[in-house]
Amino acid sequence: MGATPTWALLALNLPHADEAWLQLFAAGFGDLSLRHEVALVGGNLSRGPLSIAVQLAGIVPRGAALRRDGAHRGETLYVSGNPGDAAAGLKRLRGELPGSAEAGAYLQRRFEFPEPRVALGLGLRGLASACIDVSDGLYADMQRLLLASGCGASIDIERLPVSWALREVLGEAAWRQALAGAEDYELCFSASQTRAHDIAALAARTGTVVTRIGTLEAGAGVELKSNNTVMQFSPLGFDHFRD
Repeated sequence: MGATPTWALLALNLPHADEAWLQLFAAGFGDLSLRHEVALVGGNLSRGPLSIAVQLAGIVPRGAALRRDGAHRGETLYVSGNPGDAAAGLKRLRGELPGSAEAGAYLQRRFEFPEPRVALGLGLRGLASACIDVSDGLYADMQRLLLASGCGASIDIERLPVSWALREVLGEAAWRQALAGAEDYELCFSASQTRAHDIAALAARTGTVVTRIGTLEAGAGVELKSNNTVMQFSPLGFDHFRD
């Protein structure tokens, strides 16, 4: 939401005290915390089925937070990074994904080491009209942004930023994974067409890949197009209340 990270609470349930696992977990948690200057200020530790819950807080100037409900028709829709990679990495861990060892390792790392888009979010304050993190799948989360803003969108499938690894393992079906896959934690946001140069400059300054994927329109929902042909897509994404 464009906030500066400040502190975190960690609730950690463990079936037993595994010192080797805890050392690796603490090293990873500590690396991210130090890099983004986040203080671990408390939480809870208990015995039980493995469960990790983190509550993260940040500070943002009043009225400057990136919300879902500010987009308008005629604006441009963007996404950062390469959505779909993380979900493919989970499939690779489960042995469900074909492809080379190099592509599989790349996708698995995208799942295990998501990169928080903190610098991009901070830079989008005053540039983006609406924004949402892609945690449940690009298609599902952009629908939430559109619903909150009361508009629709036309998405150009050829513009979706499909990674080389995802294209290698899934071929022509990679765009479907890019729309449906979850756990990427990229940012999907809208901005006025007049801010295109500013968006490009921000992407370069933060070292983040940012791609224009469509245009906001009147109406509701998402229309997917490939070479001016409307495509059919049955999204899955992640639903918190689906069995």
